[in-house]
Amino acid sequence: MKRTLALALTLVLLLSSAGCGSTSASAPTATPAPTAAAAPTATPEPTPTPEPTPEPTPEPTPTPEPPAAELDLILSDSIGSAVRMIRDGNVDTRLDYYGGVLHLSADAPIHALYFYWYDVPALYSVQGEDFSFYGGTSGFLHEYLRLEKPVTELDIAFTGYSPLCEIRAFAQGPAPDDAQEWLPPCQKADVLVFPSHADDDVIFFGALMADCVDRGLDVQVCYLVDHAMEGGVVWESRNHELLNALYEMGIRHYPIIGPFPDYYILSLQEAKNMFGEDNVIAYQVAMLRRFRPSVVIGHDREGEYGHGAHRLNALCLEQAVPLAADPAAYPDTAASFGAWDTPKLYLHFAEENPLFLDVDTPLSHFGGRTAYEVAWAAMMYHETQLQYKHRPTKDTTEFEFRRYDCRRFGLVRSLVGEDTGLNDIMENIPQ
Repeated sequence: MKRTLALALTLVLLLSSAGCGSTSASAPTATPAPTAAAAPTATPEPTPTPEPTPEPTPEPTPTPEPPAAELDLILSDSIGSAVRMIRDGNVDTRLDYYGGVLHLSADAPIHALYFYWYDVPALYSVQGEDFSFYGGTSGFLHEYLRLEKPVTELDIAFTGYSPLCEIRAFAQGPAPDDAQEWLPPCQKADVLVFPSHADDDVIFFGALMADCVDRGLDVQVCYLVDHAMEGGVVWESRNHELLNALYEMGIRHYPIIGPFPDYYILSLQEAKNMFGEDNVIAYQVAMLRRFRPSVVIGHDREGEYGHGAHRLNALCLEQAVPLAADPAAYPDTAASFGAWDTPKLYLHFAEENPLFLDVDTPLSHFGGRTAYEVAWAAMMYHETQLQYKHRPTKDTTEFEFRRYDCRRFGLVRSLVGEDTGLNDIMENIPQ
């Protein structure tokens, strides 16, 4: 037992001695980890030169179709008339047909006919080899008819009074500049203009209308008088002059020729006696309801140079605009067209909320001519009126003509607020 204890003691001493020795001994040096090799420096790729963006090939501008060529005609009729009168180029000569048949033949296919009527014709039929249709349905004095099928021969059969001044025939293509291809009156007008007579349209409203056409607005013109109506001064040529002048100003919707005879009247009261104030208002209400304009334009309250018909036209228009909105007023036309409250009414030379049109900026629709230049060119078509001094003007210094200024209008009624100085009749009108 003693021996065993001694051995255990000896063993403990030996182990203790070994542990102390290890404390004093230096720890073995650790072998350092190998240094990682530096990553090789990448050589930057050269920035590629961008390929130039190819210029888009412009779309070729379509070549406009040339106007239709005029065709030579051989004419004969069933009643032995001197048919050369309707091919002499003179619109002041005519043949009055009350019936019978006019035969036309050409050496090339006829695609369209152009009639210049002295007065609105009765219905007539155009008869080809395998088609027939009625003309004279539009009531146009200058009537361009496209045929359903081109033919070299055709007949025109008259059914009643048809005073024909000139007839022309054309091959395929757009109507030439000297042949008017009218559209029917507007379904809905952007701008409705109420001149009293032929040439008022140009003198006071011509520059405004040219500007509207350049902007792509639909313009409808409604005259107060019919210069060919019996009872006043009958001057049929003025209705032809107004068509020529309107066409020059870019108007393409056929005008309404009013239901009143032409009188030269200086007194407002005399105009009321001649026309009847209520008659004029009823006519204007009907036109406002029919064409439902955004803007309506009328004469100077003072009649520009004092003309009684101009004064009555303006006076009645101020009443007609609110009345057209009342279905109980003039109920017959309210039943036909519905009531209409026009957003803006301007009168020439009115003092309220004045507007001065820009009439000197070149207009693209008219090849760079200004609105003022277009109006002057249109005035030249009013040949019967050139003997007088009336012209479109920008001159406000000469007393006699200071109220002729074609730039000046005033907003006398508005549902869309006052103008703000933009000199734009369509200001505040939703486009």
